[in-house]
Amino acid sequence: MVRNLASGLIAGLAVVAVVLGLMLTGGPGYARKQARDVQREQDLMQIANWVTCLANETGKLPQALAATPECNWRLRDGDAQGGTAYRYEVTGPNAFQLCASFELPPVRPGDRWGRDAQGCIRREWWPEGGRR
Repeated sequence: MVRNLASGLIAGLAVVAVVLGLMLTGGPGYARKQARDVQREQDLMQIANWVTCLANETGKLPQALAATPECNWRLRDGDAQGGTAYRYEVTGPNAFQLCASFELPPVRPGDRWGRDAQGCIRREWWPEGGRR
């Protein structure tokens, strides 16, 4: 009887530990959301580098994104999961932002290189010899 009770308690504690572990980490569904968001962030960073290439070629930020012979990169222009297009906007003479729809809030919302709570990364571009 004591053995059965001890076995039952151990099994119960194991179940509680597994449930608590899933609650704390979010489980496999949360991990998939994180992986998709990381891919979106990487896509935006690659597009930001492409915008810099386009701006270096023409001497100004492009109003719309289109490949040129010098900057003919193959990039994702939208979310592979949801099919939503990434958004590009010139926000000043030397500033632009790229935005996507993310599933989770940013890990470090105050990080100037990361995304903000609206799902945007903001970058500046300066012509050769300009301010950095």
